[in-house]
Amino acid sequence: MKKLAILLLPVFLVFSCSKDNVSKSDFPVIASDAPYNISGIKTFVIKTSGLYLYQITDGSGLRKVNFINTKGVPVFDTARTYISDVYLIDPDYIVFEGSFVSFIDRKEYEAVLYCRNDSMFHSFPDKINREMSVRFLLSGDFQEDRLKNVYYYNQKFPKNVIRLALHDFKSGSMLPQSFNKVEFLTTGKGDLLYRTGDVLPGEDKFFVRYANGKESDVTISIPLDPEFVEEGGKTTKTNLGFWQGPDKEVYVLTGWSKSNGELSDPGKEFDVKDIYRVSFPSDKIRYEKIVSVNEPNLINYLSINRLSQYKVIHNDEVFFVNKTQQGFNGLSGWAFNPETKMIREFSLPYRKNIVGLSYSNNFIFIAFEDEIISMRFDNFSYSSLIYLNPETFYITKLGASNEDDVYFEAIRGSDTHRVLGRVDKYGSLSYIDESLKGSISSFLRVN
Repeated sequence: MKKLAILLLPVFLVFSCSKDNVSKSDFPVIASDAPYNISGIKTFVIKTSGLYLYQITDGSGLRKVNFINTKGVPVFDTARTYISDVYLIDPDYIVFEGSFVSFIDRKEYEAVLYCRNDSMFHSFPDKINREMSVRFLLSGDFQEDRLKNVYYYNQKFPKNVIRLALHDFKSGSMLPQSFNKVEFLTTGKGDLLYRTGDVLPGEDKFFVRYANGKESDVTISIPLDPEFVEEGGKTTKTNLGFWQGPDKEVYVLTGWSKSNGELSDPGKEFDVKDIYRVSFPSDKIRYEKIVSVNEPNLINYLSINRLSQYKVIHNDEVFFVNKTQQGFNGLSGWAFNPETKMIREFSLPYRKNIVGLSYSNNFIFIAFEDEIISMRFDNFSYSSLIYLNPETFYITKLGASNEDDVYFEAIRGSDTHRVLGRVDKYGSLSYIDESLKGSISSFLRVN
């Protein structure tokens, strides 16, 4: 079983190369004879008080990362190397930002790309803007098409959406000019939907940069369903949100109301909610209805809000978890499988706001200030892993490994020191570091 590494830091991402685009670049190897083995690392940690990278190993020890190769020789000049950020762009590719002086060419690099497949470091010339890269995604997962191209927003001028091909490290700009603000989504075959500047609520106009290099503008407008329109009545429709699914395709949730604009049941906001897949065969927009929901209780669970939800992709399902409690329903969310067309809803009787969320192969882990719970992917059953007296500790960050180990940062009430704790899959609590200098930015799964 692969080990899971977690990065504690702002998470960014890197992507693929456009074959017909301008400004191509490659990512040359800068440490060819110095492989760096991360197989035993479960978690990467960066503390805000210092520019050093730490790792949690299989034995749950915390130690500084010096980038030593398998022969014990430093990969980079240790005295001149520091780490400011770490980003996972793909399970096999990690970007380290900071300052790196290679022993091969003695050059200084602001960022390096580490490839797990060959254990080599490559030069990485971009600086990813995470906010722009994930504005559609609800979480730190970055977009990828079915050809192993990764897409991200580069904040180095000229600012643009970059496509990076992971198979050969070729990259190129996707947009016709530099933009300071952009939102984008990619389809499985590499068509890019994007819009720039400030986006008004309910505005569904996009430009599309097709995989073949052509470009046009589109408005996402689902045609009226004849079966839904009543004679003499009025039908209104709202696009409620977009996302990229586990199959790398673009989906939109729509809400419909009828009967002269008045709902048949005033207690509901919509009579029907549908999920459509949006694609561009032959450069023409296509809407494919995947599932339709008219059951009142289920309708209430279906929502998309990238500012107040976590999104988790697990196998063939995407899970949306609300960050705040929803009235008497407590915490709630829903899951959608585009292959089976199954929708599942869940609710947790917690009247608390979530401070952190992570997941393993089996569980979604949710942290509140005083408690961590685990919820199974398969049936949404849940249990409490640990409860901390809020007068003694309160939790601030959360991460997990594929082996169901959970890591958390908490602030101790007696001296306000930050501690790094671990709860193993058997529920045993231990502390890895009880006097962290500075805070942990975030946990991120690496393997």
